[in-house]
Amino acid sequence: MNFLQFWPLTFLALIPIVIIMYLLKQKAEDYVYSSTFLWEEVYKNMEVNTPWEKLKKSLLLLIQLLIILLIIFILMNPYFHSRHTDAENILMVIDTSGSMNTSYNDSTRFLEAIESAKNLVNALKENTSVSIISVSNMAKIEISNTKDKDRIVRVLDNIEVTHLPSRIEDSFSVINSLTSQWEGYDILFFTDQDLRLNDGRVISFNNEVINLSVDYVSHRYRENNLYIMAQVTNWSKETLSTDVNLYGDGKLLDIQKIQLEPEEHKLVHFNNVNFTGNIIKAELNDSDDLVYDNIAYDIITSEYETNVLLATNRNIFIEKALFTLPNINIYKTNDINTIGRNEYDLYIIDGLELGSVPKGGNVLLINPQGNPFVSINGIRNGGLVTASDSSVTKFIDRMTFSVREIKAIDNKNWMNTFLTLNNANAGSYGEVNGQKVVILPFDLHDTDLVLKPEFPILIHNILDYLVEDGILTYYKFTAGDEVGLNPNTHGSQIEIETPSGNKEIVPLSFPMKPYTNAQKVGVYTAAQWVEDEKVEEYFVVNFPSYKESRVESIVIQDNFSRNNEITLGILDLRKYLIIALLIFVLIEWVVYIVESRK
Repeated sequence: MNFLQFWPLTFLALIPIVIIMYLLKQKAEDYVYSSTFLWEEVYKNMEVNTPWEKLKKSLLLLIQLLIILLIIFILMNPYFHSRHTDAENILMVIDTSGSMNTSYNDSTRFLEAIESAKNLVNALKENTSVSIISVSNMAKIEISNTKDKDRIVRVLDNIEVTHLPSRIEDSFSVINSLTSQWEGYDILFFTDQDLRLNDGRVISFNNEVINLSVDYVSHRYRENNLYIMAQVTNWSKETLSTDVNLYGDGKLLDIQKIQLEPEEHKLVHFNNVNFTGNIIKAELNDSDDLVYDNIAYDIITSEYETNVLLATNRNIFIEKALFTLPNINIYKTNDINTIGRNEYDLYIIDGLELGSVPKGGNVLLINPQGNPFVSINGIRNGGLVTASDSSVTKFIDRMTFSVREIKAIDNKNWMNTFLTLNNANAGSYGEVNGQKVVILPFDLHDTDLVLKPEFPILIHNILDYLVEDGILTYYKFTAGDEVGLNPNTHGSQIEIETPSGNKEIVPLSFPMKPYTNAQKVGVYTAAQWVEDEKVEEYFVVNFPSYKESRVESIVIQDNFSRNNEITLGILDLRKYLIIALLIFVLIEWVVYIVESRK
């Protein structure tokens, strides 16, 4: 006989308690005697009839002790290895989502699940093939079709629990792909979710918990005063109270006491907070059964949105390219003279005349007319334009495109060429009087540039040069979210430092791929070198409390394709023990009725 759980053995402590209660039980009855002569013999027999001798006469006690032992056995999940099964393959699905970090019998749900899986592996027949899938927000095949028990145990030991939300139903497609090639198989789910499956077996680790969570923390400014708000939820079945501590860059700023009824959400307000740093943290003062949802982070950034004036009669190509970029507000006009010229960070002038130098912001001139930066010296015939190596042609330095005609412009000493036509300037950039300027001396409608896949890359590079922007597109995430990156294409690759201090490199690409390893709760740092300056920004990752702080019963109808009847490779004894338990409870009731009538 083998067992999947051993913690119910603690209930053996109930046995001496029941015995003591029987020893202390007093039962006195009145009898009428004609003489007291026999009392001397009764007194002599009292020393022989000790309390332990009394226990020999108690059938009811024996039955109750058997009932306690049966309950303990049922909780221990006993089973025999079955030698008559046709299941040659065992598939274990291990839940590694955030809720599996919850305390469970002086351990955690996850560690208990791993130990149960290892016990099961050790009980399998030698020729049984085992596959293991771990699943949180996605399914991962850890090992497939192996009979090496030592290797299987090592794989189980190396699986790590995460802070990610659970999508255990996503494992079904992986299960189908694995089991489609097997004749007979068993599927075992080790999880804290209350799954309802047509096939397979769930080994549940869903226990009662005491848990409060900080669902989120946010901030806003009102009349230059900082206000911070946090939401706390009581996921327990009893009223709980705790202190909510507010930290700013690691320094304690304020404390609020809070009391919550079961299932209650409550907002905690921190008013007029004196803080000018970056990282806000709201943390519960008291620990509970799930510690990772006791903290929530927020970022106070100088997040800056770029205001762009697009002055054009109509250029749908440039508009579409701009809409792909983050943190940009686009204002369109066909008459630049009616717009105040100190309101924008970037001026894109397409085919219109620019009378004077804007007081603020950089400038992109497309098909320039009269302007204060360069002189127009007629029209040149077009041809094949080639991109040369420069900071605004990164990733596209070998690009070519055709143009029908191009405007001849004077070369200035501040200008750098990045496009050439017959060895002449066909596109330039530079800085004059502290203002960055890029010039494309042709009409985009007269080229096939807009049809090239490199066109949005070129626009992105130009705006990177003209607009000062951050590395990140957003700063607050939930574990498992993709982190959008908006690096400077003139800078180095991005270095991400995780809460544990590990550093990961994200190479530059176009389009820029997001960072996908934000799986642990905490504060991350994104850094990039631009020329000789290191740019650093923070982003925070919070626990998915909306999904993982309370495990709700869910009903999932699986669609596992199979061509045989499920027959478990282990013989579960619980149903037989439950039947025996019911029989002994009935016997106890009958014995009690009989003895009470004596």
